[in-house]
Amino acid sequence: MSSVEEMIESLKAKMNVDFSSYTSNFHDRAREEKRFDLEKELQDKISYSEKSFLDLNLKKQPRLKKYHTELGTIYLKRTAFYDVDKWIIPADKVLNLPDDGYSLKADELACVLGVTTEFAHAKDLFKNWTGIEISDHGLSNHIEEIGDDLYELELSKDSEGISLIDSSLTDSVCADKKLERVYLGGDGIMVPIRKKGYKEGKVGVIFSETEHVNSKKKRNYIKKKDYVATMNSREDFFDLLNKKYIDVHGTSKKELIFLGDGAKWLWDQVDNYYPDCVKILDFFHVSEYVWEVAREGFLDNLDKQDIWVSAQLSRLKESKHSELDFSHFDNNSEKLKEKIHNLKRYLKNHINMIDYKSYLAKGYMIGSGVVESSNKKVVTQRLKQSGMFWSNKGANAVMFIRAMYLSSSKSWTKLWEVNKVA
Repeated sequence: MSSVEEMIESLKAKMNVDFSSYTSNFHDRAREEKRFDLEKELQDKISYSEKSFLDLNLKKQPRLKKYHTELGTIYLKRTAFYDVDKWIIPADKVLNLPDDGYSLKADELACVLGVTTEFAHAKDLFKNWTGIEISDHGLSNHIEEIGDDLYELELSKDSEGISLIDSSLTDSVCADKKLERVYLGGDGIMVPIRKKGYKEGKVGVIFSETEHVNSKKKRNYIKKKDYVATMNSREDFFDLLNKKYIDVHGTSKKELIFLGDGAKWLWDQVDNYYPDCVKILDFFHVSEYVWEVAREGFLDNLDKQDIWVSAQLSRLKESKHSELDFSHFDNNSEKLKEKIHNLKRYLKNHINMIDYKSYLAKGYMIGSGVVESSNKKVVTQRLKQSGMFWSNKGANAVMFIRAMYLSSSKSWTKLWEVNKVA
């Protein structure tokens, strides 16, 4: 060992400083000092706000309440005054102290952690970063309440004056004018609900054609997407979807394409909201029906399955759905007949949405599984892990917050810039 290396080792042993440990301890000390300062400053402001009320000769009571902040938990003493027929705490209103006892940034961090990882892990991270101790059940309940409030706030947004047909959709008279092309998609997904088995949730996705990247090196992908999700009614779902669309893309005319599976409720609502849009039966879902036929028709012969599916999908992309080949299968079972019948019925029921040759000629996406992948990203990865069961309210809250958090637009930032929901 050289003399320099010996000196380094000697100093290392003498100083006993590890960068990560030192910065972590420094952060904790600084946070505790600032937590103390924050508590003292707020208590002084409370005392100042209460001075004028002390001269009113009203009955009064001390009230102590804890507040969770990004600097940790603080305790504030306020005075309640009995006015006419009720107790009033002036400081709560003067300082706009949060009813739920959480600061805005603490709420935001709690939501981010709660919708990205299991509550048992989230509460540990929450403590590490804020010093706040809370049980996983307590964190779950708090996020549920936040999500419920935010959900109702979003639904209550006023859309008056916005004409969906006139402003959100393509006008045929503008065919000579190149409009921005925007895609919307929707799908249902089953969510495990406590004591009730499974219930259908709904997930929507919105993205612009300009965000679709064609890559030779890797699979095509969408750079930026926005999501909505709910466990509640289909009407609520489309209300959320349309408000998100307007929030992100405005009310100017667009060329609108809707991708979806075969659910009747979905297309009924599309007709209500976007009657003039281009409706495309997501090719991903069509291919699933084709694969079901192949797996039954050729059983364990994977090579034959691949060859047959490839040929049928090519025909469908040429809009030759009437020329699908259902001969030369390895068996003629009743189950195979059922699968073939299901595929034919699926295509027949959506005959006006499967002109894939025309869609491709116009440069439309016909479905790369983007809607299905939205289900997985928004719901499956957080709400459908092993052993998970939810209340309807809890699932809806987490889905709604997670959809907003994962969206590419500035919806999440805007949300936490406004005043805290009550």
